[in-house]
Amino acid sequence: MRRPIFFVVAALVPLLLYARTATYGFVHADDADLIAGNQPFLSALGNVPRAFARSYFEVEGDLTAQKTYYRPVAIVSFMLDAARSGDDPRGYHLTNIVLHSVATCLLLALALAWGAPAWAAFVGAILFAVHPVNVQAVAWIAGRNDLLLAVFGLLSLIAWTKGALGVGSLGVGGWAWLGVHTAAFALALFSKETGLFFPVLAVLHQSFVQRARPSRAQWVALAADAAVVVAWAVLRANALGQSSELTLRSIQIAVVNLPQVLLHAGKMLAPVRLNVAPGVDAIGAIVGAVAVALFFLLVPKREAIAAAVWALAFLLPTLLVPGLPAYEHRAYVPMIGVLLAVMGRLPPSPSLRRAGKPATTYVVIAVFLAVTVARQPVFHDAFAYWTDAAKDPQFGPIANVNLGQLYEGEGRLADARREYLRALERNPDTPKAHNDLGVVLMKLEEPELALTHFREEARRHPWNADAWYNLGLFEEIRGDSAAARRYYERAIAENRAFLPAYEKLGLTPRRN
Repeated sequence: MRRPIFFVVAALVPLLLYARTATYGFVHADDADLIAGNQPFLSALGNVPRAFARSYFEVEGDLTAQKTYYRPVAIVSFMLDAARSGDDPRGYHLTNIVLHSVATCLLLALALAWGAPAWAAFVGAILFAVHPVNVQAVAWIAGRNDLLLAVFGLLSLIAWTKGALGVGSLGVGGWAWLGVHTAAFALALFSKETGLFFPVLAVLHQSFVQRARPSRAQWVALAADAAVVVAWAVLRANALGQSSELTLRSIQIAVVNLPQVLLHAGKMLAPVRLNVAPGVDAIGAIVGAVAVALFFLLVPKREAIAAAVWALAFLLPTLLVPGLPAYEHRAYVPMIGVLLAVMGRLPPSPSLRRAGKPATTYVVIAVFLAVTVARQPVFHDAFAYWTDAAKDPQFGPIANVNLGQLYEGEGRLADARREYLRALERNPDTPKAHNDLGVVLMKLEEPELALTHFREEARRHPWNADAWYNLGLFEEIRGDSAAARRYYERAIAENRAFLPAYEKLGLTPRRN
């Protein structure tokens, strides 16, 4: 097989493997809010400049003051989908599939540019295409930012490498390739914050692995990259209204979350016990430690260190937020660095006579492919997604609450009540469980029991404005308007954008 055929196969495998996910719906884990709930903004392409002045999770008309993440290129990609598909999730899923195909081809191209044997590069790219851990990034619409990060980041590294050669294979001059590098880096950075590390990784590979100094032209490109970073920082600060400085508290949170890195490492080697919202347990940490030990044992020292730096660069920033699962889509880009190092240890030839190594590789690919196919239906709809999440011991109770809300939305009150009770049985301190159970009990005409749960929610989670609001509704039904007013005011104190409480008080909400 010649290289053009390698690229054709590398493009087709992801497209065929994930084709059925193009028929999937929303799973109501960020995706419905980002897409269906934000159509007034997304459907107007004239809003593209505004995408660079808002938070990633900002929804048009929503008064919430929450400002998290700055990913305007991801927003623009949703806008392009909205122009074609509106709020139909199928169009967004299709874009994710295409992006995964492009990322696979770019990984193959980068591996070849970095000197991997053609067959080894091809096999490594196919391993990436079929790896089960990548299902969340591809089959979940909100995994889009990791796909974009990979596509633009890989393109920037390819262009950097061709720029170092002076003249690319298409006859494009080195300066032009370095211009492509900086442009692709900018798109990666504006897709996801961790894109910041791609110039560092480019220099690291060239200097540490290839042992070559950057050229004068490459230093100019790095200066251009620095200008991009400054522009990004200014725009990000304007959009989020906050600084990016690390605090002692955020560092402490990252240290507590460090075992998540081992969990990701373990799933890269042995993608078992997969979950859409996984917590860290002893088994996962042990498997991860074994994976790290094997990696450093089997991969040459320099390549292993470079791959470890690559993986940590993209994983460590995800540890700064407390109380979140070790989402598997976060391993999408770190795995690329690991595979680039492993490609040097893969068989350089398709011959089956070379000590059985190619045959072993093919078995791994076949197993990964089968697991990926079996895993995809978890992302078919919200019920499938949250049922899978409920299997996790640590974050399962929160998933039970979300399942309860889905059942409640369909009028299946008995099922909703069961899920809320299950959440409280597993963890009595599960946020929102008492409040949502109280709402269902009110609908089931059990007001006194509902009142007990509203009070318990307010006691355990005083930040939950819904609990105070429901206590106000309860007092209003009982005829105590003064008490109801006090509860509505408390709801607003906890959440300045809680519109229902303003309406009850006859006030106009403050815009933050």
